[in-house]
Amino acid sequence: MDSEARVLVDFMDSVFYGPGWHGPELYPTLQSLSVEQALQPAGPDGYSTWQLVLHCAYWKHVILNRLDAADAPFERAPDDFPALPEQKDRGAWGRDLQLLVDKHEALKAEVRRLGNAELGQASADERFSKESLVLSIAAHDAYHTGHLRNMGVEGLA
Repeated sequence: MDSEARVLVDFMDSVFYGPGWHGPELYPTLQSLSVEQALQPAGPDGYSTWQLVLHCAYWKHVILNRLDAADAPFERAPDDFPALPEQKDRGAWGRDLQLLVDKHEALKAEVRRLGNAELGQASADERFSKESLVLSIAAHDAYHTGHLRNMGVEGLA
């Protein structure tokens, strides 16, 4: 794997899985939650952790599209903050966590495939380099990890 691609994949993983120098990582934070905790809203008009999981998965999918690695619509609707499943149980929570992991792993695979030369090229929307989009989605994960950890979810590890 090219050196730039390796650095990007390592950075994505440090923010998502850990270990990260910056503090708690997204996936371990999410794994520590029960269904009830994942459904707890952040204040009267706030999103729940579960909604933020789907939001993060959606934006990883958007980046895959912008890297030309996917052209299908996201698996859930509506865009940006997809609706929670009708049945909100441990199985559904686990499937949505897995959806997030699958999108993360697909992005890593695409970064590995692109390599150094293509990472510097413009993305499908031609506004940003592909490398910039990968860095941005990792920053998005870090942002929402902090967001989740400050939502006041009782019992968050």
